[in-house]
Amino acid sequence: MFLLEKLESQIKQFPQRIAFTDGDDPRVMRAARKYLGAGFGVPALIGNAHKINAISQNLNMDLEGITIVDPQESEWIPEFQDIAKIHPVLQNLTEEETLDYVKKPNAFGALMLECGHADTLLVGASAKVRTVMPPIKHFLGRNQLSDEISSMILLDSRNSSIGANGLLFVSDAILHPDPSDAHLAKTAISLAQICKHMVLETPRVGLLGHTNANHASEDPSTIKMQSAAQMARDLAESIHLDCEVAGEIQADVALDTSIARLKEKYDLLQGNANVLIFPNLDAANISLKLLQVIADVGSYGSVLLGFQHAVGCISRSMQSKDIYGTAVLLAYLALHDYLLEPLAKEFASKIPES
Repeated sequence: MFLLEKLESQIKQFPQRIAFTDGDDPRVMRAARKYLGAGFGVPALIGNAHKINAISQNLNMDLEGITIVDPQESEWIPEFQDIAKIHPVLQNLTEEETLDYVKKPNAFGALMLECGHADTLLVGASAKVRTVMPPIKHFLGRNQLSDEISSMILLDSRNSSIGANGLLFVSDAILHPDPSDAHLAKTAISLAQICKHMVLETPRVGLLGHTNANHASEDPSTIKMQSAAQMARDLAESIHLDCEVAGEIQADVALDTSIARLKEKYDLLQGNANVLIFPNLDAANISLKLLQVIADVGSYGSVLLGFQHAVGCISRSMQSKDIYGTAVLLAYLALHDYLLEPLAKEFASKIPES
């Protein structure tokens, strides 16, 4: 967790309250315990208080200092219900239906964050993305420059020769089956900005494909990634971001200098990519699942980009150590909230000098 160690001192100075919607999940409870013990802030476990306490006793886990928030008994319910009543999508619900809705953990967590009862939110440990996202979209404020939601996963390869001292900023993994070239370009530069801020290196963005700069190809995915790469270059120039962009480019050429030389594609990022953009959901999901199972890779996220608050949606198969790592990453993003709107022209002025 090289990056997490780097972030610790900043978060300890300005602790961040994190809410976990899956409060009765032992993995989440362990991550919350570690988060509190590290001095990063007070975690809140959302769920049935009796069940959470019973599980903690069975695990012999001390929850002292951790807040347990039971939506069925919360004093915030009237506040949340009033917000839900006037929401365009929910305003036709009955009083009882509205009450039931805001008491669901994901809706309750989103409202906690939006109403200032938490600084960041982590969802998804026990629910599919399609059930988690609607309340997030309903209640969390959107950034003015974000017309679509994208996502970022931070991979820690623990190999300093890969990416930015072992780190790779990766997207798009959970939300869009087949994102457009424009969406991929915006996502690429969003991640490039975040990479520049967090690791103080020139972002080197690879828009991935099965070939390398094959301009004779008629394959729709290849054409899309080439178009996205050019759009990303134009966008980077418009916001005065110094970065390198290549696409389409094969993953091994993007990440390994010797392979880039072997395939005579050294001019494409020199095998030093630190930001990777997948062409579609299938490619991203399959690749990341393989890495999580067969390789010793830390995986933190997904972080959802496009909201005014730091919010993460994790995989149901994620281990406790990576849930903790995701929580630390979210706390850092909540502390540096301008990172949540990386396409703003003013963003570049906030990047520290390397």
